[in-house]
This record gives sequence, C-alpha cells and structure tokens, in this order.
Amino acid sequence: DFKESEEQWKKFLLSTGMSENEKYITYLGSSENIAEDETATLFLLSEKMLNHSNAMIRNLHIIFRPHPANSKKYENLQISNLKVFPTYNSYPYSSEGVYDLYYSIKRSVAVIGINTSGMIDALVLDRPCIAILDPKYTNTQEEALHFQLLRKSSACEEARGIDETLEIVQDILFGYD
Repeated sequence: DFKESEEQWKKFLLSTGMSENEKYITYLGSSENIAEDETATLFLLSEKMLNHSNAMIRNLHIIFRPHPANSKKYENLQISNLKVFPTYNSYPYSSEGVYDLYYSIKRSVAVIGINTSGMIDALVLDRPCIAILDPKYTNTQEEALHFQLLRKSSACEEARGIDETLEIVQDILFGYD
C-alpha cells in the first residue's frame, strides 16, 4: 500500500542532506556485469556539471544510487556535488527502501545511467531518462534485453557521452518553470 507521504519525503531529504528547494539528478548505477566501476563516469559528470556555463546545471546535485549488488566499492566515494544514497545494500524490499527509490526518482530532474532496469522504474514514474552511450559499454548495453527494449521504444534519451547528457538535462530544465 504505497502512498506519497510528506513525512517520507522529509525523511528522504534528511537522509540525503538536501533541502526541499535543491534540484538533483539521479544517477542509477549498473550491476557489476554491465559496468564494473562507474567512478570515472561519476567524477567526469560532477566536474562537467560544476564547470558548466549554465548556473542551473552548476547548482544541480547528483544522487547516486549504486546497484545493490555493486554498492560496496562506492561506500567511501567522495565527490562534492554527489551523494551516494542509500549507502546500504539497497534492494527496495522494505517500505523504507521503496520510499527511498521512489523519491530518488520521482522528484529528480532526470534519471541517468549506463544500463540498469531502474531506468524502467524512471519511465513508469514519468521521469526523463538518459542512457549514456559509451563504446566501453556497447556490448553490455546491447546484450541486455531490457536495454534493447528501451532503445526500441525510444522512451529513453540516448547521449553520446557526458557533454551530450548535460545538453539533454539543460533542455529538460528549460522545460520547467
């Protein structure tokens, strides 16, 4: 029996250290067999956001949700505009886990990632979704059935690298009041 809850939203904000007025993107981490370590991608995304010409992009935060089966390596990841959340093995089986996943996605400006079934959750929750296409992930993206279906449906934006990803995020931001 899931219902949006102001109390759960406040708990989410408290857990992430964000205020209600701060905007964020959610980066959904992939399983280890898709993308072994996304640290370099996260650092590049952060750097390009912090140095972006558009202040709206510079002021965005990143909530990074590591894939539950691939979260251990990110426990001590420190990036100034990025929050690893949740830091525990985060399969959303508990009610708290469901709310954490829900608010990570539902209130985000956009959902970004390499390839994870969480992108389907983003689309179900009516959030813009961006898949970063990178030659080093071509095989693991093309071999995953859910990713093939996302591509066929054209429901998920595709970006060739971080710069193109941020162009799409900027377009999304200009669509908001």
